[in-house]
Amino acid sequence: MKKYLILCAIVVIAIFLWRPSLVMAENPRELGKIRWQRDFTRALQQAKQENKPLMVLFDEVPGCSTCVNFGQGPLQHPTVIAAAENEFVAVAVYNNHPGEDAKILSRFNEPSWNNPVIRFLGQDQKDLIPRRQRYSTQFLVMQIAKALQAANKKIPLYLQLTVEEYSKKSIKAKKRNHLRKLPQYYYLPLTERQATLIDRALAQGKKDYAKYLSPLQIRLSQKIYRRWQKKPLSNLFPNREVNGLSRYYAQLEYALNRKMD
Repeated sequence: MKKYLILCAIVVIAIFLWRPSLVMAENPRELGKIRWQRDFTRALQQAKQENKPLMVLFDEVPGCSTCVNFGQGPLQHPTVIAAAENEFVAVAVYNNHPGEDAKILSRFNEPSWNNPVIRFLGQDQKDLIPRRQRYSTQFLVMQIAKALQAANKKIPLYLQLTVEEYSKKSIKAKKRNHLRKLPQYYYLPLTERQATLIDRALAQGKKDYAKYLSPLQIRLSQKIYRRWQKKPLSNLFPNREVNGLSRYYAQLEYALNRKMD
């Protein structure tokens, strides 16, 4: 019995030590809500197996206010999260850590202790698009779309809609009576364009409105529906503005994960 308990303890410790090298269990503030891998070699292998490009974040952790704001803003945007986790293999490299992080940093000629930089790489580890960095959601969404095009990958509809909206910024908020009738969709972190198209589909009696959603939004809609059956979400008002969607998504997650009274 004693040997068995010792063996179990060893297994638990091994899992604890091994897991962080693959995927972040709980992200630091600088990394937002994307499930970044932390082992570049394994991420590259996965990219080849799944025939996907790489989305590599070089970041300072713990970092300055720019790093934190980028993590709590663009890296929390639902479209960015969905694209990173479904269209790419996402991996984070800390630019202020020794060991393997420092080796990867040197390989790609990235400066240490630097502001966040996201690079999009092919399976040959070459840049799909030029290395550029700004810290707005709009810029990051455009870069994601350009990288997918450069990799000869299809841009999914949910990403197309976000690109379209962020390119024009011309869509005004409207009252959507049909969308309000379905809380699992009304409370989603949708862009104005997505909300308009879903409301229109509902008004016309169409049932293919899920095609406008990302995999992340579909999972969230199911979670909202389950929660709504027990207790409706209160004091939550969807913000579909370009600069408000990331914050609203964080508020929604908090409301969904909060214990019910």
